[in-house]
Amino acid sequence: MEELTYKSENEKQFKSLHDRYGWLDQLRGFCVVWLLVAFLTWLFSSILYLGYPPPVGPTWMNHGYRYGDYFPAIITIIDMGSSIFMFVLGLSAPIAFNSKIQKKGFGYAWIAILIRFFMFIWFNILIKIFYKIDFSAVGMGFESTDLILVFIWLGITTVLVILHFLVLKGTKMQTYALLFWTILSVALWFPIITYEYNVWTIFFGETLAYLAWGTILAGIFLTILKRADQRIWSAIGLLLLHIILWECAKYNQMGPTRWFFELFPGTVLDVIGIPFNIISMGAIAISATCVSDWLLIQYEDPIQGIRKRIIPFTIIIFCFHFLVDFFQPAEHSGINASLASVSIFIAIYLFLAHYAFDKYFNVKIPFLTPLGRNALLMFILQGIYLFIYGIFWSNALEFRAQFPGLVGNFLGICLFIGPIALLIVIAWILDRLKLYLKF
Repeated sequence: MEELTYKSENEKQFKSLHDRYGWLDQLRGFCVVWLLVAFLTWLFSSILYLGYPPPVGPTWMNHGYRYGDYFPAIITIIDMGSSIFMFVLGLSAPIAFNSKIQKKGFGYAWIAILIRFFMFIWFNILIKIFYKIDFSAVGMGFESTDLILVFIWLGITTVLVILHFLVLKGTKMQTYALLFWTILSVALWFPIITYEYNVWTIFFGETLAYLAWGTILAGIFLTILKRADQRIWSAIGLLLLHIILWECAKYNQMGPTRWFFELFPGTVLDVIGIPFNIISMGAIAISATCVSDWLLIQYEDPIQGIRKRIIPFTIIIFCFHFLVDFFQPAEHSGINASLASVSIFIAIYLFLAHYAFDKYFNVKIPFLTPLGRNALLMFILQGIYLFIYGIFWSNALEFRAQFPGLVGNFLGICLFIGPIALLIVIAWILDRLKLYLKF
């Protein structure tokens, strides 16, 4: 089989493992701001059909079920947030994967994927631990055994950091040491939250876990199916598999009860459930790798890739969503095939818009690039500091009642602009210092 190489309008992009496309950073930054607004609308949202005061923030940028618990569900663009972020991560997967293979070999490329997988899981654990902290309790709500595990982790981490700078720097063992550290971090920190969360929730049932498994599935199919024209059928196959399993799942009068409901009662699947969201995220990630390859690899001219492959696929995936939504409407409790396919459709349009802005209109929104260069860190950071933000606004549902009229609207705007501005400043400082979280 012929070796695939990148044929883009800017070959210099691939002379370094760390070079990036401007449009991709802009798209990542846009998604970070978008997800931050989604976090804020959730924080200051309301359940209107239960008689609560109106929410703070734009209605269309809040989750649909905050306005009515119907079947079929009310779906807004915010309900697609994590799915679109998975698509954006998938766009960069073949760029990074093939570049690492060309520079350092196949083994290094897969170690990098595994490091990202365990880092996602570890960050998922850390966020759950952060929410567990009780500042008013002795030991902040942690047991003595929990603190012992933390000190063991700190000790091993210190040793590995010293080895990194004094012994391993520049050697192959440096990458193996990082992989060992990520696995160790998951193993030592997970027991701290076993009382509140089980293995299924942490490894299969949260947004960061979905992103982790989506990354793994993208890597697997990038390895097995080199050409995008072949690989895209695996994404479609996963969506079809999802449809079949979803139909087999248990129902009540409102449709599929929850995404993890078991298929075969009394068997092992009765305990662990079916990873519906992971199947969907895998299909989204694989679709994104195909779009990336059609743009950058398969054709000498990216415009040909857009015309001959990306636009036709966009039309097909929308028609797929339109048909499936009649039988399995998109819902909030899980990423079914309908929600996944419409997320792919919207994500491609966002991608094409940012690509056109960068390549043909020479337009870049300045603050989006620093956010995009540290997109993973910004995604994780916003979840942590919004938790702190929420502590000071525990009565956010009464916000409109406390500050009616123009005063309330002005303060509401400030509440949204504040966290966004803070995140932009942090990203700008890190960008100026050339500090990026890359895993």
